[in-house]
Amino acid sequence: MEATPFASPSILHALVASRDRAPGHPCIVFEGETLSYDAVVALAQRWEVGLRGAGIVPGDRVAVFLENGLEFVGAYLGTQLAGATVVLVNTQYRQVELRHILEDSGARACVADAARLGDLARVVPDLPALAVIVAVGDVPGDHGVVGPVVVGVDAMRSGDVDAGPLRLPDADAIAVIGYTSGTTGRSKGAMLRHRNLAANAAAVTTAWHWTASDRLLLMLPLFHVHGLCVGMRGDGGCGFRLCGGRPRQDQPLRRQDPGEVQYSGGRGRGPPEGSDPRARQV
Repeated sequence: MEATPFASPSILHALVASRDRAPGHPCIVFEGETLSYDAVVALAQRWEVGLRGAGIVPGDRVAVFLENGLEFVGAYLGTQLAGATVVLVNTQYRQVELRHILEDSGARACVADAARLGDLARVVPDLPALAVIVAVGDVPGDHGVVGPVVVGVDAMRSGDVDAGPLRLPDADAIAVIGYTSGTTGRSKGAMLRHRNLAANAAAVTTAWHWTASDRLLLMLPLFHVHGLCVGMRGDGGCGFRLCGGRPRQDQPLRRQDPGEVQYSGGRGRGPPEGSDPRARQV
């Protein structure tokens, strides 16, 4: 049987292998900024060092309460490099759902947009395990959070950025806890191992025939497991380019030039579920 792109223990193993094959190859294009595979691994290492410096140890749970962006990528991969587990949090959640997920998961840290500190301030009194909040963006002096240490992402990463040798995760360690929608009861956390994510990515990339020459326009939220599987997990092993941005109602998607942004639905197939219908198929 032919080996899949993810014949490896984790997405991080596959990402590093892609980096080693072609370090300068574009990995992510986000709102005009392009990061190579080498730059994405370096970003993850900076987050790893910062999180370890903030007291995160292997086995901890780190909630990621962020919109799509490069900092989401860094926080997600850096948490896993630190040996911790990512807890995905829908950015539309406010009090009841937010409190439930952070309490149920036992999150020790939460990475959040600075604008969401007010939402966190209302729930932290009920979260004794939450010790650190890493804020992305300008941290207001009157954020109202009492209890956990609030640190800006730049301050967290201001120390020595030499992460040393890469500490890639064990295949059987828990990589992600994703919560169900809660339509029939309280949301339940699904614990996914690193090898689960690698197998899922292998299935997607094989079924859709992705290659290193493809480019994927991803408009799905990364806090949702489908957006995460299609985008960040797919590009690590195949070496293709992921393109994305924050949805803006006042800025509709412009017409793309031929070859600029593509999706790969496989040969003769339609676009993947969730892809923008205005992207061009190849």
